[in-house]
Amino acid sequence: MQEWLMTITLGIIGAFLIAVTYAALYQNKKSKKHISGFPFFGGFILAVAFLFSPIKWLAFLGFIDYGLWLLPYVLIMDYYNNKKFKKIYVQQNFEQRISDESKELRIRIYERNEEWVQPYITNLVYELKVPKLLYAVCTDQNGKKFLLIDKCKRKGNIEIVPFDNNTILLTDLNSKNVDYSVEIEIKDNP
Repeated sequence: MQEWLMTITLGIIGAFLIAVTYAALYQNKKSKKHISGFPFFGGFILAVAFLFSPIKWLAFLGFIDYGLWLLPYVLIMDYYNNKKFKKIYVQQNFEQRISDESKELRIRIYERNEEWVQPYITNLVYELKVPKLLYAVCTDQNGKKFLLIDKCKRKGNIEIVPFDNNTILLTDLNSKNVDYSVEIEIKDNP
């Protein structure tokens, strides 16, 4: 019985964290707001718990935590999206990545009353979660600015839009049946 004491203790903690993670996932779908659980940790703790038990193969139960599957998926998708954008950089002869500390990128989502600032770096892929959007500010050899936009739709392609006025309003962005408009603006640092 003593060999099961550590397994039971850690197993209860791991199972609780997995339950909280799935409850948060359910609440995300129900309320359409992001609520974070404990992805990855519950499955890891459950796997470690069963490694202390006499029946080691039960450690595979740690894979019921979707966070263990989500981490590789996020890393692979990030790599894939950056590769897609880099292909367009080469095709359009855009300049290399340049960080300009005298400027900043302001993003506004009007429907959510959100505004935030990001550093202005050309040829860097930025990502919005809601609405789902990937974008990059690029300059060509003549110094002309363009915005590369991926609206993350199933059959969507990357759009190249002139970005001459340092401000652009993106519409037709939909997430969970809500239409969003996103304004991206390049401003001088105060």
